[in-house]
Amino acid sequence: MALPRYASKGAISFLGRYVRRRLFSHSVVLVAVLAAVGCNVASQYAVKHLVDVLGTHSPPIHILWGAVGLLLGLVAGDNLLWRLAGWVSTHAFVAVGGDMRLDLFDHLSGQGTRYFVERFPGALAGRITAAANAAWTIENSLTWTTIPPGIAVILSILVLGTINWHLTVVLLLIVTALGATIAWLASHGR
Repeated sequence: MALPRYASKGAISFLGRYVRRRLFSHSVVLVAVLAAVGCNVASQYAVKHLVDVLGTHSPPIHILWGAVGLLLGLVAGDNLLWRLAGWVSTHAFVAVGGDMRLDLFDHLSGQGTRYFVERFPGALAGRITAAANAAWTIENSLTWTTIPPGIAVILSILVLGTINWHLTVVLLLIVTALGATIAWLASHGR
């Protein structure tokens, strides 16, 4: 059986095996989250653009409605993409836990009776459930609380770079210094 081989390579390899089984749905979730964050950041710039258009004296009607349409399209895309990512992730993330449970139970069923004499069956079932729940928690955490803010910061810096690159360099240095400080504090247990 391949399970011990994958499990011995570490947690990332072990979880990656199950993510690769459902690569298409995980790719849809990732692309939808990235696109939703992109729409969110772009909609902030679209608000600025609409205010700039409204600030001009008698803007041409097609430019005014183009700015409104751009803003509405980005807001709609943002909402639609978050919903798509949520819908697909409910199936993909639960399926990963199910696949993991099946493989772990299959691995246990291949053990001899002596293996079970030394271990409590309820404890083994609890460990299998804990492993599947940990995989679900990792996927949810990455999808909803880790990747979106990181991508939003990167995209915001890129957008700001098109407006004023001097300010962007200063903010990038500040973000790098803060990130290094947080990493140092985390590594020292604070």
